[in-house]
Amino acid sequence: MSAMTRLRWAMRSKVWRWIAAFKFSTNQDLDVVRLNKDQRLLKAVTISQIYPSITINGVLVGERTPSDEQYPRFRYVLRRVFSRLFMLLNRLYPPMLSGLPSIDPNPQTALGLAYTEQHRQAVAKAAKRHNKTAKEVLEPPVLPLDLDVNGSPDLGGLAVRGPFAGYLKKSDADGSFEWDLRHLGEYQPRPGLFRLGARVTFQLEADTKRLVPVTIQSEIGLTRPTDPAWPIARKIALCSLSNHTSLIRHWNWVHLIGGEAVSIVTRNTLPEQHPFCRLLWPHVFGTQASNRLCTESQLVPGGDFEAVFSYGHEEMYRLFSDTVRGFDVQAWDPEAYAIKRKVLHAGFATPTEDNLRALYDVMHRHAARYLAIYYGNDAAVRGDRAIREWVAGLNRALPNGLPFTSAEVSLSQLARVAASCMYLASVQHELVGTFLWNYQLWTYVLPVRVYHDGRRDQLDVYQRLVNTNFMLNTPRAPLIADLTGLALREASHPERYVMAVQAFETFKRELEQLQESMGREPWMPWKIYPKNLEININA
Repeated sequence: MSAMTRLRWAMRSKVWRWIAAFKFSTNQDLDVVRLNKDQRLLKAVTISQIYPSITINGVLVGERTPSDEQYPRFRYVLRRVFSRLFMLLNRLYPPMLSGLPSIDPNPQTALGLAYTEQHRQAVAKAAKRHNKTAKEVLEPPVLPLDLDVNGSPDLGGLAVRGPFAGYLKKSDADGSFEWDLRHLGEYQPRPGLFRLGARVTFQLEADTKRLVPVTIQSEIGLTRPTDPAWPIARKIALCSLSNHTSLIRHWNWVHLIGGEAVSIVTRNTLPEQHPFCRLLWPHVFGTQASNRLCTESQLVPGGDFEAVFSYGHEEMYRLFSDTVRGFDVQAWDPEAYAIKRKVLHAGFATPTEDNLRALYDVMHRHAARYLAIYYGNDAAVRGDRAIREWVAGLNRALPNGLPFTSAEVSLSQLARVAASCMYLASVQHELVGTFLWNYQLWTYVLPVRVYHDGRRDQLDVYQRLVNTNFMLNTPRAPLIADLTGLALREASHPERYVMAVQAFETFKRELEQLQESMGREPWMPWKIYPKNLEININA
């Protein structure tokens, strides 16, 4: 790298680190109990109607940001101005610079050069703003043991612990356990990169009760652990998981499809004074404003996704469009999803599934307790027109719909889908998004690109990956919060207000108890802790 290129990169990287640090340190919590719902119908439109350059088919988003999400107005205007300036700067002075060398071969050195004092100072400022310690807000990335066991990733460990556990399933074809992302092979990556798409098969060891990888099918053929090509095949498989998790499971399925649908349908069908609206409101509020802000920095041509991951924007949009039909609402119910994938009681431990189920169960108990205040039986639920319209709206908005219709919805089903909506906005959003902080930055084992010539990522690609993941960790509205301000006051039923307050208090207490219980065990990077969860999808 020439002296001039080195100088240009030093200036450019510092500017973009400052932008990431500024956003991180100045973000403020949303007031999730302020319910002053915009009464206008929120129309769902194709994403290209708002952003003509984003040619994704089959995804509908809100046509505008509701007025309640523009409060306080001055802060909202500042955020919009900052977003516009961000987009302009991205065109005029982009964070990418041609001619840069690869990152340092030592992963700790590479991370140390990209995660700098600017980031740490931003964490300290955010901690002060949120009345927390810097350690409580964000620690530097920790390398999970499963990513590096004697210099190699443990695929069997990653199959049951961490963000990729949800990909494991039992094959209907041969009865083996597998990760199957072969469909990614249909999409052309950037020049010089291996085509993604892989199927990893696992064998259950009888003595250790562990899953052990036995084959990987990828662009380079069928490989086994003893083959010389195994390390490359393994990188292709892990790169496929990394790309699919960030692009499809996080952005397409959580933000664009799930988050948008629940937000729009809840706003359009549930009146502000409806008790079910009060239950869901803190988990949907902020979705529209957040998705719009993030789309402008990540999904547009030249945005974070195209700059970091393996695809140019045209192929990426084709991938988004094609994976709409693969959306599965059961992913918001960890037990149901694990049963569907046939990984429960299959002879091996499922620590991540256990972790997710414990979190979901708190939300399910909360939803069931709260709904029992207002509905005594199934007939009462089906007799509520707003509830029927909400269920019918989700069945229309979500690809493949819900497991039941509005005509047959029961109290127990309503409690479960309500818990699923809470889980989507907090746990699922964390699992496939913010949670990658301790995984995705170790690109020597979990790459975002796999080059034919074996090179490491260039400095600009890695710096943007670090900055993007850093901003995902911006402190927001916590899940463990006082929600009693949402309890509905009814002149005809004053006792229900008291019971609703108690329900919200119990929800908070049970989350705190789960956190306390988990805190007595050794901290693990693959665990999701209640104290780290946000209450909704917001930026």
